Amino acid sequence: MASPEQGQLVAPIEREQLSYEKADPLSMQIANFCGVIRGTADPVVSGREGLKTLSVIDAIKRAAETGDLVSI
Repeated sequence: MASPEQGQLVAPIEREQLSYEKADPLSMQIANFCGVIRGTADPVVSGREGLKTLSVIDAIKRAAETGDLVSI
């Protein structure tokens, strides 16, 4: 990697191929939800994280409707 003195400020981009399981996201979410209800699985996303996400979505909607900055 070049040093900043040589005019290069970032490292070269590296590429890595990751494997994943092709599945319907909604089906996976429902299966996890059922497992949580049965007590056989932990939630993928906590209630607190879900609430934070909803707060962000609400702020985005309000900002889009009003054109104003919205604090979260």
